[in-house]
Amino acid sequence: MSETKNKEISKSKAKRLAQETARKQQKARKALATFWAIVIPVAIIALIVGLVMYRKSKIVDFSKYLTDQGTIANININDYVTTSYQNMSFSEAELMPSDYAINVDIENLTYPYSELQTDSSLTVEPGSKINITYEAFLDGDIPYESVSANEGGRDLTIGYKTLGEEVDNALTGAHPGDVVSIDLETTYVEATESTDAISAIVTYNVTIEGIYVRPEFNDEFVAEYLPEYESAEAYRQYLVQEAYDSALRTKIVESLSINCVVSAIPDDYYNNTIKVLKKENQDTFQYYQEMYAMYGLELGSIYELFGCANEAEYNNLVANEARNQVEYILQCQAIFEAAGLTNTPEEVRAYYFEQGMDELTYNDNIAVYGYNYMASAAMTEKVITYLMETVTITK
Repeated sequence: MSETKNKEISKSKAKRLAQETARKQQKARKALATFWAIVIPVAIIALIVGLVMYRKSKIVDFSKYLTDQGTIANININDYVTTSYQNMSFSEAELMPSDYAINVDIENLTYPYSELQTDSSLTVEPGSKINITYEAFLDGDIPYESVSANEGGRDLTIGYKTLGEEVDNALTGAHPGDVVSIDLETTYVEATESTDAISAIVTYNVTIEGIYVRPEFNDEFVAEYLPEYESAEAYRQYLVQEAYDSALRTKIVESLSINCVVSAIPDDYYNNTIKVLKKENQDTFQYYQEMYAMYGLELGSIYELFGCANEAEYNNLVANEARNQVEYILQCQAIFEAAGLTNTPEEVRAYYFEQGMDELTYNDNIAVYGYNYMASAAMTEKVITYLMETVTITK
């Protein structure tokens, strides 16, 4: 009652304040009527100019301070970066993936194609995905819950503790067709005046309906599901090459700070990068805010979304990220120029089409970000690709 009354008082007070403000504004307008009649043409011009300047300050130009090559404009790169990228060298042994890693990739590939099998010679093991049906009784005879075969049973993976660790342990070692009885202690509250929890034993009679078995990764599997590869070995070699290239790319990027030392950064481009990051972060925040609102939830502040306690901490986070991005662009630009690489409109377009863009999406992105900003990402990728092809790999 008190809270409701306070809200009513607050609303009433707010209304009075709004009315008082309106009266003051009306009085001021009457007093300035003659003044505005004289200066209004000048005021309108000033207002328009002011609004344009304000809007320009709020609009983020992603391509600002960039050339059509995707490099930072109007700088001598040698004033900012000292390079020795020609000395990059990596050991083949540290780049090659292990057999275990490749086998895990293949297991993950075949897993979705697993088929339920009822062969009683199969055994439930840790990690097995199985299908079960069960009936559960409270204190031995009171129906508690059940899952039937008509309902499709229930899938669970041993080790995920879907029904609890005790159930996983009890089912391990069983076979399709086996019925496993499991007693679990539980508590419940009867629908009486007493609210005391009552302990009881729930007995689960679980039937192993089947075990999902992954198909063998062989030429037949590849022919059916990966027809673009000639054989299982060809696909395995593809995975090895992908892992090798990924490791090499990571090593190169990590080595840039050693082989391309940045001594300074251009302030104009750095400050614009901060604006770009804040714009992107704000768009991300707005997206999640709208998504949360659909469920009647509030996201909080943009600082919280990015793990910051306050505005100062958030600004520091963005500033550091902007510096890292600018340094990366400078490092790539130094190599781009030193190696005499090109980044033509045809090459930029080809890069994005290789990433899966179509003509409409490509043009839409240029409309939003500007061509030079798009070219910048293509330029850095061209540099990394060039290094992957030219760095020294030792045996």
